[in-house]
Amino acid sequence: MLKRLLYLSLLIAASIVSIDAADARPSMVTIFGRMHVVLVHFPVALLMVLAGIETLRWRKREGSVDSTVAIIAVIAALSSVVAAAQGWMLAGDNLGESEYAQTIELHRWLGVSTTIVAVLVAIIALARQFGDSRKLSTLYRVFVFPGAILVSLTGHYGGVAMHGPGFLPIMPWEMFASPATEKPANPIPDKVDFWRDIDPIFVKNCYECHDGKEQKGELRMDSRDFLVKGGDGGTSIIPGKGKESLLVIRLFEGEDDPRMPKKKPALSATQIALITKWIDQGAVWPAKPTTTP
Repeated sequence: MLKRLLYLSLLIAASIVSIDAADARPSMVTIFGRMHVVLVHFPVALLMVLAGIETLRWRKREGSVDSTVAIIAVIAALSSVVAAAQGWMLAGDNLGESEYAQTIELHRWLGVSTTIVAVLVAIIALARQFGDSRKLSTLYRVFVFPGAILVSLTGHYGGVAMHGPGFLPIMPWEMFASPATEKPANPIPDKVDFWRDIDPIFVKNCYECHDGKEQKGELRMDSRDFLVKGGDGGTSIIPGKGKESLLVIRLFEGEDDPRMPKKKPALSATQIALITKWIDQGAVWPAKPTTTP
């Protein structure tokens, strides 16, 4: 079992080295966080496999966990711990208060819950190797089936965060939602509010490459002063002149410059209009409001 885990670690390390070479050498913390989308498939698949195996062995109260199943449970637990840590780093702390931020927060805490359950499943599976009993068998099933449900929910909301709420409506409350209860698309407000309208766009599309941890093109975007200072191409925003600001220009494909964000879907017309109007109105970036309980 230790040899297999060692091989898995070497494979992940090799992947990290290849990403480091191909992506302008970002920080190791950033690389570790980005590996979340690679490693997260281990707990997703393995916890579902464990639940499936236990379903097939439902009539066996004792002795139903052999060494191979125990190895799968341990790998699922270890990969869950690492994937949860990666996801936490990838999401960061400044999520804002948008619907996207709420989805990420739900995904994050479901991931933490899944990790706890996966670790408990692994501990019980290992304990059954040293002497199985009806009590351990029942306890194993108490955790392995909720673990499969939790990892399904976690993966679902991870997909919703990446692709939008209508990407894969497989949950009952999504499939049978009444169109009358769906939120209408918000028009561009008369007064653009940074924390309500702009920060969620920056968090989802920009901060991964332009925050305090990493500044591609020497550009940092997590404060107004940094945006005014700009990066290699000069100042990013010209308050009062949205369409002339480099930040807006780079959201479109240029002859010499690629569209930004480079490795994500293009911003929608509404998002671009919000950023443009925010700059037209002076690019006001007030202190973050404190939330009261």
